[in-house]
Amino acid sequence: MTRTSRRAGPSTLHAVVAQVLKQTAADARPLFMVQARWPSVVGRRLAKHAKPVSLRRGRLIVQVDRPGESYVLQYERPRVLGALQRLTAGRVEELVIRPGGGTSTGRHGVSARPHPRAARA
Repeated sequence: MTRTSRRAGPSTLHAVVAQVLKQTAADARPLFMVQARWPSVVGRRLAKHAKPVSLRRGRLIVQVDRPGESYVLQYERPRVLGALQRLTAGRVEELVIRPGGGTSTGRHGVSARPHPRAARA
């Protein structure tokens, strides 16, 4: 009795890995494009404090480390979203702004992250 393969896809491990890597790269490409062009879309000052971190199912997650920049990004949302839609051929459908503990320093050189020992207290 001979056994026939039901799958019509790749048959070797090398082919499967190559296909997975190709699909992963294709899925990540829009996020990389957004990250590369982010300063030109939102401006250098805002780009220092607002970082695009994820793009899934049309939702771009932007992590903002200061409340003032969150407000500015919220105000600029329609313009930024339009520019991102043109840049990614419509793959960005929604802009989600999330507060985040960034690693950038504030105006006086103080880190936005808490000191490790402060968490123990």
